[in-house]
Amino acid sequence: MPLNFTFALSQQQTFELRCDYGSRRLDKTELAALIDLCEQNYYAQQRDHLPYLTQLGQQLYQWLDGKEGWLRRALDEADEQTILLDLIETSEAQGLNPETERVALGLAH
Repeated sequence: MPLNFTFALSQQQTFELRCDYGSRRLDKTELAALIDLCEQNYYAQQRDHLPYLTQLGQQLYQWLDGKEGWLRRALDEADEQTILLDLIETSEAQGLNPETERVALGLAH
């Protein structure tokens, strides 16, 4: 069975990551920094970019896994290693302050 991660946005314009194992509040500043890092490294047109992408993938894995170890646990327990990221709630959010909107759209991107 795949592991589903859902990025939720509260009415207080805070972000939360939810999965079958629980939920945790996400730091908006940390999210913005991670989005910036991805934008700078993932879409860059550089040769020999593989080391940067590998490092970026490791950072994303560690961030998604968190101190709770949700990702490691799911990969250890699952027969199939499918991970679904549900970003619908953040990509369709309206009426957000500029900082929250930037992060929400960055997650969806």
